[in-house]
Amino acid sequence: MALNPFSATTKGKHILQYAIAVFLFWVSLYLYYPTLSVYVESKTHDLVQVGTVLAMYGFWQMAIRIPLGVFSDWVNRQKPLIITGFILAGVGAIVMAKANGYGGLIIGRSITSFSASFWVILVVVFSRLFPPEEAVKATAILSMVNSLGRMVGTLLTGWLNDLGGYELSFYVASAVALLAIFIIIPGKESEGTYLTPSFKTMKKLLSNRSLMVPSWLSVLTQYVVFATTFGFIPILAANLGASNMMQSLLMSMNLLIIIGGNILVTRLANRFSTANMIAASFLLLTLGLILAGFAQSLTVIFIAQALIGVGNGINYPALMGLSIESIEDRERSTAMGIHQSVYAIGMFIGPWLSGILAEKTGISIMFLLTAGMCFLISIVGVRILKRN
Repeated sequence: MALNPFSATTKGKHILQYAIAVFLFWVSLYLYYPTLSVYVESKTHDLVQVGTVLAMYGFWQMAIRIPLGVFSDWVNRQKPLIITGFILAGVGAIVMAKANGYGGLIIGRSITSFSASFWVILVVVFSRLFPPEEAVKATAILSMVNSLGRMVGTLLTGWLNDLGGYELSFYVASAVALLAIFIIIPGKESEGTYLTPSFKTMKKLLSNRSLMVPSWLSVLTQYVVFATTFGFIPILAANLGASNMMQSLLMSMNLLIIIGGNILVTRLANRFSTANMIAASFLLLTLGLILAGFAQSLTVIFIAQALIGVGNGINYPALMGLSIESIEDRERSTAMGIHQSVYAIGMFIGPWLSGILAEKTGISIMFLLTAGMCFLISIVGVRILKRN
């Protein structure tokens, strides 16, 4: 579905169809997310194993996003790949619903990780609807759709859990993924430029600082988010007495605020330095981590989630758009594959390493250690970004 020049009307239709499909895709992937860590903990009471299962979501994305991006640029056929990603979202959800223990959960989470990897292709296809110099704006708009889908999915989690137990949300997620397939099937593809995979192309992109500096900064962002919002904040909230509905609301609020951050980026992208916006976002992430570390009530946890949400909402689209802003169109899937594979390192290490730290030191101390790391690394990273 390489969307090259269309009339304004046709372009608008493609944007709407694409947005609906992306929305449903992320609803499917996040319908069970608010209580996933609690669900895993109910199957295995070892926090290291909980962290390992959660880390699978980032591990496989780290492994396959680069080859997936290269393959997409090579064959220039995005639609079959997108449909494949939607299918995997549904299959992975069912596997986790039927899992009786650690092994089944690892397999199911790995399948959904494969599914989420196709976000590489979704971002590039949507970005082609905009001029190259508006890459940050395009990714911010798409991130809003992404965040809205995740928010709606997480809002429903607590209600579905109370209605039919943890398993029901997994089955509903599978049905939503099927609906996304029906939305995307009528889409048409247009011919584009084919890119023959080569070591020279990969070497050129991997040495491109405008791609790699934002990518490595994104590692830090994803580490923080997957150690907290999608990792151990739900467990901390549950320990403080949060119900299923409260845990669902906690994550949904975070995602709603992320949308606000996405909107800020679309409004400010042409008015302020992207590097300054990124610096502010890391400061917000650090403050959120510190509050989570000292939290003794659900109110403080909600405030921490809000700060992390704003920081992530600004940071994510700004870094992603910056990474492909100066990349040729025919290399963008490969470049986005590199960017997302690199930042998936944070998605993998975040829950895995934080699980080990939480088991050794306690969840609160783990948050404070993560805050210190986030602050120090971000100072160095933003300085490099500004020089670049």
